Formats: sequence, C-alpha cells, structure tokens
Amino acid sequence: MQLLAVDDSPVMRDLIPLLVDNDMVVRSAASGSAALSMLQGSEQPFDCLLLDIEMPGMDGIELCRRVRSLPRYTLTPVIMLTARTDGGSIEAAFAAGANDYITKTLNTRMLRGRLRVAERLRDASGMFRCDRRRLSTFGKPRGAHPFSVSQSVTILGTGQMIDPFSLGNYLAKLPRRDIEHSRIFGARLDNFKKIYRSTTTPELGELLVEVAEGLQTLVKASSALTCYDGDGTFICLARSAELPATDQMEAELAAHLQLTWQQGATAAVSPLRVTLGTPVTPFANKTQRVRKSLLRAHARLEARSARKRLGTAETVSMRAADLEVPRS
Repeated sequence: MQLLAVDDSPVMRDLIPLLVDNDMVVRSAASGSAALSMLQGSEQPFDCLLLDIEMPGMDGIELCRRVRSLPRYTLTPVIMLTARTDGGSIEAAFAAGANDYITKTLNTRMLRGRLRVAERLRDASGMFRCDRRRLSTFGKPRGAHPFSVSQSVTILGTGQMIDPFSLGNYLAKLPRRDIEHSRIFGARLDNFKKIYRSTTTPELGELLVEVAEGLQTLVKASSALTCYDGDGTFICLARSAELPATDQMEAELAAHLQLTWQQGATAAVSPLRVTLGTPVTPFANKTQRVRKSLLRAHARLEARSARKRLGTAETVSMRAADLEVPRS
C-alpha cells in the first residue's frame, strides 16, 4: 500500500513510517495544501490517507472534503488521526468522508490493524460511491444503473450521507456518554424494486439524497448521519434521544419526498411511501455495539414493515367483502 500521512507535527511524520508494516510505503505532507498538490500531481494514486485533524490553515476535516471531490479519491480509505475524542468532532470527520478515526494515543498494533482494515475496504467491490455533481453524467435509460438493486450507495457532497462501513466505525468510536443519548433506526422506501426499474440513475441518486437529507431534518437533531445499505433501506444514527413519534416522522418524510423529488416518470412510482422502524438506543458494549445495534435497528424496521403489510392485507380483504374500512 502507498500511504500519504498529513500532519503538521514533524514528530508524527517521522513516527508513522516506523509503525506500519514493511510492505507499506509512507510519504508525508506537512499541510493540507501540500497534500492536495501531492494528490493531484502523483501519477499513481495513493491507496490510503492518514489525516491529522488539527492543523493550521486547512484542517484535516476540510482536507477530507476536498479529497473526496477529486475523482481518483472518492473510494480511497481515509483515516483521521487526532487527539479529539468528543462526539461532535468524530461526527464531523465521518460526515466529511472519513472511513475511520483513531486517536493519537496510537500504538503499532492499533495502527497496523486499522490499515489492514483500510486495505480490505480499498479492495471491496460491493459499494458504489459517486459525487453528487456527477450524477447528471450517467446515462438516461430507466433501470440501467451502475449499481445493483441490493448494492450500497453513497452520494458524496450531501453532508450527512456516509457509507455503511463508515457508519459502523462512527458508531464504534462514539464515547459512551454520547451512546446513552443516541438513537438508531432504519428507514425503507416501499416498493423499491419498482422505483429502481422506473428511474434513471440521476433520478434515483437524487431520491437517495432526498431521503438522507429528509431524515436529517425530521429527526430534529443537529447531529445525525445516514447510510444507504441497498434494497431501499437506510440506517440513521442520531445523537439525540428526543425524536418525534415514528408515525409522525414517517408521514413527514413521505410528504417531504413528494414535494422535493423531481422525477420524469412520477406516475410509475407515485405516491412515494416510506417505512420507519422504531428508534432504539445503541448497545453500549464496544465489542458488540455495531453488530447488535444494526441487527436491532433492522429487526424493528422489519417488524413495522410486517405490521403494515398485514394491515394492507386486512384492508384489501374488507374491501373485497364490501365492508367499511376504518379510517386511521
């Protein structure tokens, strides 16, 4: 792996090459502007970036945003190195496009372990990532998308939409005091396969963005990150315990999408309907937090979807029997 370490501290720039495995080559930059020059001028793209957050001038979070706007670096693993451990700093790093976050109390084993994770992420093929500004460059045939119906998708440049891998890392890195006041829940676009077949890639990409941004608005929290996991399913993690009722968020999100999403074949997928799972508190135990929290969020979403399907089936049966359907 070819690594670029960006840190204004000469001690850290000298230390990092000593901590990595022998098959990894480290180059360094002392500032964000110097790093951008290296990234744009190198013939061979770097395989992973290690960015210090606290640097004079352009800090690591702003550098990460700029890196993600470079076409060659939309998928490159980015690891933030920092002394900050507060939830706000961690969230800002992931929202800017970081994939991992380690504190500067690092040791050889920790850094090597995270770099091997980054290597697996670099080689992963199950994720599609695209800058929002590039959506319009994709072809117009409906249903001909560069990602499958079940593939995870991340649209960069949306602020609060990140990939599932990074959401898991974000959840794992949150301090326990933030976990106690956080909620995680799932959301799903109903009838997503029909939406997938009936839209162009720019239309579908904008719809995914609208859902992510709508969730950020509706949870009424200043801090929330969302990932799209494929099959019309999103996971939202909000650092707020005071969320509106699930029924209310579900109705407001559907109304938001009807107002904001512009699509050529609206009749084919209108009205848009969404299902939200009941929010739950993430597990506090660090070793099981990510897996159990995500499983519980998915389970709550599936349970609510099942109840809605059952209610629809009962309504259809009553109408077939010419009985009056109760108004909700």
